Amino acid sequence: MRRFLPLLVFSLLVVSLICAGLPSFGAGVVTNASQADLQAAMASGGTVDLEFNGVIWLTNAITVATNIVCDASGYNVTISGSNAVQLFIVPQSVTFVLSNLVLADGLASGSGGAISNTGTVQVIGCLFTNNGARGQQGGGQYGPVETPGQGGAIFNAGILLVSNASFVTNWAEGGQGTFVYDWAEGAWMPVQNPGQGGAIFNAGALVVTNASFLNNWAGGALAGLAQNPGQGGAIFNAGILLVTNASFLTNWAEGGNGSEPFAGPGGFTYSWSGGSGNGGAIYNTNYALIDSCLFDAISAIGGTFGRYPDCGGVVGPPPGPGAAGADASGGAIYNSSTIQIIGSIISSNNCTASAGGDSCAQAADAPGSDQPGGSGGDASGAGLFSVSGSVSLRGTTFFSNVAFGGNGGAASANWESFAGANGGGGGQAAGGGVSIGGGMLNIVNCTFVSNTILAGMGADGAGGDDDNDCPGGNGGNGGNGAGGAICVWGGSAFLTNATFVGNVSTPSGGGQGALGSGQPPEPNGTNGLPGLDEGDTVARGPGFLTLLNSILSCAPGKTNAFGPITDAGYNLNSDASGFLTNSTSLNGVDPKLGTLGNYGGPTPTLPLLPGSIAIDHADPASFPPTDQRGYPRPFGSAPDIGSFEYWPYPPNSLSASIVTNGMFDLVFWGTNGQRFTTLASDNLSDWSPISTNTIASSNWFEMFLPMNDGWAFYQTISP
Repeated sequence: MRRFLPLLVFSLLVVSLICAGLPSFGAGVVTNASQADLQAAMASGGTVDLEFNGVIWLTNAITVATNIVCDASGYNVTISGSNAVQLFIVPQSVTFVLSNLVLADGLASGSGGAISNTGTVQVIGCLFTNNGARGQQGGGQYGPVETPGQGGAIFNAGILLVSNASFVTNWAEGGQGTFVYDWAEGAWMPVQNPGQGGAIFNAGALVVTNASFLNNWAGGALAGLAQNPGQGGAIFNAGILLVTNASFLTNWAEGGNGSEPFAGPGGFTYSWSGGSGNGGAIYNTNYALIDSCLFDAISAIGGTFGRYPDCGGVVGPPPGPGAAGADASGGAIYNSSTIQIIGSIISSNNCTASAGGDSCAQAADAPGSDQPGGSGGDASGAGLFSVSGSVSLRGTTFFSNVAFGGNGGAASANWESFAGANGGGGGQAAGGGVSIGGGMLNIVNCTFVSNTILAGMGADGAGGDDDNDCPGGNGGNGGNGAGGAICVWGGSAFLTNATFVGNVSTPSGGGQGALGSGQPPEPNGTNGLPGLDEGDTVARGPGFLTLLNSILSCAPGKTNAFGPITDAGYNLNSDASGFLTNSTSLNGVDPKLGTLGNYGGPTPTLPLLPGSIAIDHADPASFPPTDQRGYPRPFGSAPDIGSFEYWPYPPNSLSASIVTNGMFDLVFWGTNGQRFTTLASDNLSDWSPISTNTIASSNWFEMFLPMNDGWAFYQTISP
């Protein structure tokens, strides 16, 4: 049988960090809400107990010079930066522990609104709220160069352990873009200014347990020519990250807006694209393990294009095309390295690409040319996007995530005998649940329900000069919808025992071509082509996609798959396309599934209904040892197809019925090889053992007992 072993490197790392131990500290007490008293107590190190209710208003950041524990257990203590100063700086070789505090309104110029750490920080039961990191604004011709904002609440380049914490309305913003004159290049040059880590930017080792991240965001500020991304609304990770039992709610990452036209030494520039939005909750560039977490109502948003301040006026910039819309990738999570997600829920998240920019024609009575609208941005992976590296998904449910491609930009009307301009094309939407552009994707025991992609609309073409013979502009093509649940645009994906139901791909229509002008009129512009529906469930582009033991079910009249799919066998396809080619797989079948809900285990699942053809029809030699809920496989003669293993009753439970011969039929539902003892009682107080048995490969054991044996109650125990 093929083995399915969890990755242990992350857990071993966490154990080593926790077991490394913290120094033995002395004691000190703060009873007044003042920065002077706090710093005096911290000066000698040790444990500082904050025994008051109130707010300490900081006038400058506190550098932690020695090992300290700050503990406010039993009190309501807030440390605030008044939206003016950073709270704490932790240097190398220093350990700083914070327990049961509120850290609020910290503001850093660069990184770590509440904490900037290069040592070791442990956070226990704390609330981080309204902390921010803002990059420096550029200084024009001679600098300074703009800088990114990183880690609205915490910037980590050391070791960070977080447990039972909440992150609410923290933010990171890149410095405002400008042009800097590069004397070596002899030109005005833009600088990229990302917003990184609305709650946490991590470049070291990070451990987060039992935490909540609410209303955080990372936004690149106004761009110059460069595209300035927003990356990681809650966490930007460049180190080692472990998050367990955490909630990420209504976080977002938004790219900066594009620049307006700019008059530099080389003449006017035109409208430029905004920055991409990547990883509404988490942006991972190193190693991350996400266990038992909730990601809900999170957004990655592409920045808008630069606007012409006086387009078409008597005084204004020369004509220019519309800027391309900015992309949005990873509504909840963006990955470029290694990430493992276990037992989590990723729901109602979105990635929203921006529309293409409108073009600008010249003012009347001046030379001009046809100026096309900009193309809409692409949206990829409303739940998760991985550009490279390795992604492992185990026991996780994706539902109701949406990817929105940007609409094409409008073409402007033109003057002085020029042809009509073309409308911008709509952006592609790919992977309502997951999209990968490279690397490896491995999925085991996961459920994808009602994820959706909506591609961008193509814009209409514009007409030429009404007084002259001018052909009409063409309409932009509509965007493609690729993979309502999963899109593999590059790299390789292997899906085992996955269940897909009700996912939707929605391509968009093309724009209308404009009418030609003149007598006789010049040709009309052509209508833009509609986008392609590339698989309501899965789509494969240049990459590789393999299915084993999986269920794909879409709405009637729709198609589950696009592109060449490798059928490794024992799959079910609800449509009649016949894309499954292995002799053990079936096309055009109804898998007979229930509704999404809680049927045991940590995540919602779709149950197999009695009589489903998926029951006992998975590969008997290659299957995971449990289903998504953790129930043992197989139950019955063979494992089941999909993420759900059919059990009439939950494991370690009893069922009873009366058979026709008057006997009492008692069934214990257990696991192959499990020994158990059956106890009986007539009063629920005194219990007597009546048999000891071993469960066979069927995962259940049946006993027939006489109804007149004097017993009224039964239970089982296992050693």
